[in-house]
Amino acid sequence: MSRQTPPDASMRIALIGIVAVLATAVLGLLVAAGVSRLFDRSAIPAAPLVPAAPPAPQLEVRGGGDLAQVRARAQAKLSTYGWTDPGHAAARIPLDRALAITAQRGWSDPEPAR
Repeated sequence: MSRQTPPDASMRIALIGIVAVLATAVLGLLVAAGVSRLFDRSAIPAAPLVPAAPPAPQLEVRGGGDLAQVRARAQAKLSTYGWTDPGHAAARIPLDRALAITAQRGWSDPEPAR
């Protein structure tokens, strides 16, 4: 003998399920609204935005002194021989000499050599 549920009982179970789902959804919306009101910052007046002052300029102590040092170091590198790396794998030559070599040999594309 199989036991069957009456049609009223299955309808009642479905109705209880639908009501439970709707009640859970309404409860979730109420909780979300409460949390939203709790963290609502529009009620608190915002502090006026004050722009931050830019940093003070780093001025030279001696007028033109730093520029003269930079130019002297650059001129020394452009006019002397030396190593460009500690492993002595690459050297620099004076600019005048490099221009003379380039004029003598001609310009070649450096990409194929790499």
